[in-house]
Amino acid sequence: MVYELLYQIEAVELRRSMKSEIKRLLTDHDRLVTMLQQRSQMLENENDELKVVSNEHQRRYEKAVREMQFFRRKYDRVVEIHKQQQQQQQMIRPRSLSIDGNNNNNNNNAPHSVPMTPVRSSTATNGYTGASLIQQRRVDPLIFGGSDGLWETIAKSKGSDVTVEKIISNFLRRGGSPNTAKQSPSANAVKYGYGMIHALIVTKAPGSLDLLLQQGANPNVMTLSQFEDDKVTPCYLAASVGWLTGLQKLVQAGGDLMAARGAGVKNKTVLHVAAEHCHAAVVEYIVNVTQGGLNLEEDSNGATVLHYACASGHTDLVSFLARSCQIPVNQPDHRGELPLHWAARHGRLEVVTLLVERCGCDFNAYVPRKVGTPLDLAKASSHRRLVDYLKGLGASTAKKMDKRREEELAKEVPTHFESTLTRNGFFGEESSTTGGF
Repeated sequence: MVYELLYQIEAVELRRSMKSEIKRLLTDHDRLVTMLQQRSQMLENENDELKVVSNEHQRRYEKAVREMQFFRRKYDRVVEIHKQQQQQQQMIRPRSLSIDGNNNNNNNNAPHSVPMTPVRSSTATNGYTGASLIQQRRVDPLIFGGSDGLWETIAKSKGSDVTVEKIISNFLRRGGSPNTAKQSPSANAVKYGYGMIHALIVTKAPGSLDLLLQQGANPNVMTLSQFEDDKVTPCYLAASVGWLTGLQKLVQAGGDLMAARGAGVKNKTVLHVAAEHCHAAVVEYIVNVTQGGLNLEEDSNGATVLHYACASGHTDLVSFLARSCQIPVNQPDHRGELPLHWAARHGRLEVVTLLVERCGCDFNAYVPRKVGTPLDLAKASSHRRLVDYLKGLGASTAKKMDKRREEELAKEVPTHFESTLTRNGFFGEESSTTGGF
């Protein structure tokens, strides 16, 4: 195609020069392509070598972790046995009974020592492990461990599973820690870094959870997840999946609802996540247990529980939070968005109706050049029914609100300017009586 265009040039010398230049460009192009291909091949080879090295380092790391956990369990067993021996020795008390051989001969009295039968301490063991060790474990962090088969069985289970209970029971009897975490890849709802307690929460296994808590599982332990958003406490996770029974068990075992957090940098509370997923019963339970201590808590973006409830679309929950819990309906987050804006963005027509008609929210609420009106947000997300409802109320867009605001400001005479005109007789009673200009 290029050469055909060249032949259309009449000047022979120019055509010859351009042809030579094009050949040079093509040669340079081929040379650059070859260099890039060679460089790409070199980078691929280096990447393959780095992968091999990385896999080798990962294998060594996993081996070191397993060895560390093995010696940790071995040390815990030695400490436990030592404590039990000390307790048993403290329970042994020698008792002497003096028996008179002859009442008439005081010089021939011979005391005989009769030792007590050793009594086994009732506090030395509690289920599988000592009570003191159980108390210690309730504040221990997670450690990686457990076979892939164990975690796969837990991940595939649902609800009360006798097989899972037996497997966990055997795992604990062999010295396994109740604060063991999953190191294998995520499977189903059980993610990498989840502790055994977290896995039983997402699978909603009440029997196995009871067993784990009895053996000292930490009810406030944070997952060892690689991603910040996956780092959660057991109470937060139970609230997220809406498992009220499991949450109650965790609280009874010492779970701290006030300190439970999740969602990484968002730093959401258990109340936030329960409202976000429409778990009304869980929300009411948390409010009652904490006595409203979390009602006004904000996440890192300044959003309250009412923001999340409005986004979820649960009208009864919104009404409960706004009326019974007295959470302000006009409290903005850090961007200036109200709960009404969250509801409009997610197309929650019933919630918007509740906030506007019963809670008295301004359907034209906005922040100039920052946050649009509810009508803007509904339009942007194509929520047609909500758009029609807001238009029926007379709602405006932020652009129209800005224009209206500018017109109102233009009509107003600045105070200092008005006083100046009044002093000079151009603005006041005199001008009006004389007819002015």
